[in-house]
Amino acid sequence: YFIRIYGDPIGVYMTDRDPDEFPTPTLRRLDPTHATNPLDGVAITLAGPPVLEANGLAKSPMTGELFALLTLQGQATQQLVTIDPVTGIATSIGDTTGNHVADLAFSADGTLYAVTTFQETSLNTEALYTLDTATAAPTFVMNLSVTGEFGNAIAFNPVDGHLYRMAGDVGAPDDRRLEAIDLDTLNVTDIPLTFNDSYDFIEGMTVDPLTGNILAGAADGDLYSITTDAIPPTTPGLVDRVVDT
Repeated sequence: YFIRIYGDPIGVYMTDRDPDEFPTPTLRRLDPTHATNPLDGVAITLAGPPVLEANGLAKSPMTGELFALLTLQGQATQQLVTIDPVTGIATSIGDTTGNHVADLAFSADGTLYAVTTFQETSLNTEALYTLDTATAAPTFVMNLSVTGEFGNAIAFNPVDGHLYRMAGDVGAPDDRRLEAIDLDTLNVTDIPLTFNDSYDFIEGMTVDPLTGNILAGAADGDLYSITTDAIPPTTPGLVDRVVDT
């Protein structure tokens, strides 16, 4: 069970993307304080090949549209789409033409950022790109610290204007990390994590636009809050489980 979450005043959106458990990826809306009881949900559909997985939810600050990445049967690269959150119907924009994208995030000016995940079976690296919202064409921005195959999520923080990244997993070694990226200078600040509750690795995240705190979804389906002072250099991020799903 994997999730991608996206901030909304009345809940968070998530996608189920395990084809063994959910034959059709589903877009669900949750109350983050009662995540075991989805508020509603709808199957994600796209004209053409069957949809196998969905990830990387991001809401455009310019149009309000919900963007996502779909994995389609018979297609090696992911498809950038917009999704109607009421009907689940996706509209195709284009394929990402290369590296596996783990997550998406919009900055305040409407730039769509994408983070890629390291994969031993390919030349894929952990890096930051922008995606053209009209064509899905990627543009390289910078390489990121390499943490392995698990855990890579990003979210824009409107409180301080930084892009935040959570990466790594609890394996040996434990390389879980929280980073703040200055989108003007591309400087990266490492933020130490203090764990009241531990997670394995993060699959998606969003930022509370009022506080700058992070709400993150782990691979086991639990939701976590990461509290920090929001302006790098920062105090350690304090990790607490919000709800056990």
